[in-house]
Amino acid sequence: MSQFEELKNKFDYEMILGDSSSTDGTIEYARGKGIKVEVTPERGISLGRNTGAKNAKGDVLIFIDAAVTVPDVEFFFQRVIEVFEDEKIIAATTNVRVDPKIALVKDKVIHEIINYIVRFVNLLGLGAGKGECQMIRASAFRKVGGYDEKIVAAEDNELYRRLAKIGKIVFIKDLQVYDDPIRYRKLGYPRVISQWIMNQISVIFTGKAYSKVWKRID
Repeated sequence: MSQFEELKNKFDYEMILGDSSSTDGTIEYARGKGIKVEVTPERGISLGRNTGAKNAKGDVLIFIDAAVTVPDVEFFFQRVIEVFEDEKIIAATTNVRVDPKIALVKDKVIHEIINYIVRFVNLLGLGAGKGECQMIRASAFRKVGGYDEKIVAAEDNELYRRLAKIGKIVFIKDLQVYDDPIRYRKLGYPRVISQWIMNQISVIFTGKAYSKVWKRID
């Protein structure tokens, strides 16, 4: 969060923490930094994001997971502004990687493969975007109804598939964000990827996630 606070004098933006009742001190930390906090009574990724979005005033909504870091925040903002100057673009996504300082070879290989898949799917006009960082024009987000709160997992790509039906989604290839690798370290890539695939398939064909709950990994 401190990454973004440093640029308040350069960019017109607001920070909102959409928190689905966390108990790890995140709420208190954010409030101590003067960040607007919207807490939901129930847990849920989609619910937390939608609650934050409902209270946002900006034209572009940027959803970033709490454990994700942005290596160059000023460049990040500049590129997002440039991309959304094109009114045909209603959403964007970008590279998700593990910080090179701690990344293992398997982190680099697997994340690059996933980045190429997301980029290719968007080139086909089908819509895809990893939930670690999603950039969406507010009007388009509200037009499609935001994230589906009934979906426990794979809600990110489900939203982008709906967005792709009403406008253009781009992959900003010169941007990147760093994901926390704790889930991959503790569960292993085979298990995590198999969960991703099963959830994606289930959501596409049944409208529901395969997972009953998407557990937080500490």
